[in-house]
Amino acid sequence: MSPRVRLTIILFSAVVCTTLALLPAPEGVPASAYPAIALILFTVSMWASTALPEYVAALVFFSIASVSAIASPTAIFAGFQSSALWLVFGGLVIGAAADRTGLGLWVAQGAFRHVGSSYASLIFAILLSSLALSVIVPSSVGRIAIVLPPVMAIARQAGYPKSSNAFVGTVVAAVFGNYLMGQGFLPGNLVNILLVGTMGTMYGLEVSYGEYLVLNLPIIAVLRGVLVGVLVYWFFKPDNPGKPITSENFQPLKDEGRKVLVIIMFALFIWSTDFIHGIAAGWIALIAAVICMLPGINLVPSKLFVDKINMVTVLFVAALLGIGPVLVESGGGLLLRDVITNLAGWKDQSPAYGFYAVSLVSFLTALVSNVSASLAIVTPTAVDLADATGLPLKTAALAQLNGLSSVVFPYQALPIMVGLAMGGVPMIKVVKYSVALAGIGLFLLTPLNFYYWRALGYIPG
Repeated sequence: MSPRVRLTIILFSAVVCTTLALLPAPEGVPASAYPAIALILFTVSMWASTALPEYVAALVFFSIASVSAIASPTAIFAGFQSSALWLVFGGLVIGAAADRTGLGLWVAQGAFRHVGSSYASLIFAILLSSLALSVIVPSSVGRIAIVLPPVMAIARQAGYPKSSNAFVGTVVAAVFGNYLMGQGFLPGNLVNILLVGTMGTMYGLEVSYGEYLVLNLPIIAVLRGVLVGVLVYWFFKPDNPGKPITSENFQPLKDEGRKVLVIIMFALFIWSTDFIHGIAAGWIALIAAVICMLPGINLVPSKLFVDKINMVTVLFVAALLGIGPVLVESGGGLLLRDVITNLAGWKDQSPAYGFYAVSLVSFLTALVSNVSASLAIVTPTAVDLADATGLPLKTAALAQLNGLSSVVFPYQALPIMVGLAMGGVPMIKVVKYSVALAGIGLFLLTPLNFYYWRALGYIPG
């Protein structure tokens, strides 16, 4: 984006949002409602357009909200008190440790030990390694950075040069597989953490690691991963069979990698038993991160912490988690909910209608912005959806994952954009694939998920 275009977007958004902030509030609505909506609209538009860096837009949100007093400091900075923020932080540290010690690479390469010469087996191995990495590396960008180099090397070893259609398919399988199958694990993707964190800061709803896993792993993650593989084979299958892949370059895991694996297994055990002890996943991730950095263990040295731990992501998450409480406290949430409720038409509808409506609304808002911006816009409407349709509030909020998992264009999800860039694959080469993946996912997997959640008792009827 050129500086001129960037400046034009910033000025246009500022003028529109300032005009909105100066509008008189309707009767019975606090005067801070429109200013709050205007500030959030500006922040979200900066995130969606990338006209301002994510951390700059986050700091604009914090500073203007504080100076204008549209909400209390407790609401504005609620994100810093949320366990979701520390789940992100812990994931960054654990991911850096897995990368430095070679654990992630060991897992990724291990999946290719017995790959034959068929393209289908290669794609299956890529998806299997992606699923395994989603358990131990709680960062989609981190997983993609770990798995792409061996995937590209093995694709070339199999006889698929970089310019070939089959090579593009291996990159697409690694990028989309890591991102979409990560939706099944609470720390697996940033969007999962943001959704659960926003539910906590706005509604006081807690979603445990195990509950999230049971709800989302089978269909939203695993079946979508199968769909990723089937469509990669359909769109990118080579004309000729590849060469057998040797395992001579696979190295055993070193001592430091074993230490990281033990720490991750410890965290997974505590996460999976949270129904017993009730400790939030974020605090467990924070403890695991601290263990990685302790003297004597030193899996993440101070220099690596400074170089690899992206505090920009932490600021972005804190700001996004603060949007919900600011909307609620300022009165802006009432206005926003009324607009979306009227457009969606879910008043006096059934729980089934509510489930499909929020899935579609989240899909459409992510289509015109991105998945993070969609969360900020749609989550505040969950309470009205629940009241109007009889759908439980937790289900109404989590149903967004059906729409957010249906990524039509790569720009909607930063990890996908980063992964394609790392793999040297232009976005235009994957648009037909991503459109098919999103369409089939939305219209086939969403109904399957509806019946699955209803069987679990999360949807009445």
